[in-house]
Amino acid sequence: MDDQLLAEREIIQSLPALKAIGLLDVFEPKDSRLRELIAKAGAPE
Repeated sequence: MDDQLLAEREIIQSLPALKAIGLLDVFEPKDSRLRELIAKAGAPE
């Protein structure tokens, strides 16, 4: 598995925790790929 895929998996796995502590409310990703991952996970941008 390549580093990019591992990083994406880690981000997706951490989204529920980030949402639970309110960080997704203030988190504004600048990277379009990261925004896509968040959208796919059903989290607000």
